[in-house]
Amino acid sequence: MIEACYRWVDIYCGADTCRTPYEAPSPFECSSVLLGALMKQMKTLGIMSPRPVAPFDGLSVNGLRKKMDGMKTPRWFTHRDAVSPHSCTLDTTVCNEVLKISLRVPGLKRSDFVDSDEAEEE
Repeated sequence: MIEACYRWVDIYCGADTCRTPYEAPSPFECSSVLLGALMKQMKTLGIMSPRPVAPFDGLSVNGLRKKMDGMKTPRWFTHRDAVSPHSCTLDTTVCNEVLKISLRVPGLKRSDFVDSDEAEEE
């Protein structure tokens, strides 16, 4: 999930990524807004700097996902459509990918943990 966030930072830094160019004044503005918002949210989550490395002490999959579920995404309007907000959001990119990743993570069962005394008896 952390790598997904950093992957989107790279995507937003490296290219003008607006998925709806007909709405945007420029794809540059769209990717810049989303990059800034993502980096601010990552800082709030404590995963921006320093970049967490394995074994990710103090972070759990569920805890991180819950925090990421609360990520804010900017809403802005273009000069062409002052009624509906621009459709590119962190929800449709980063948050969607994080949710998919978290759903693939298998949970642990009590049987996954073996008491060392029981293991020696077998």
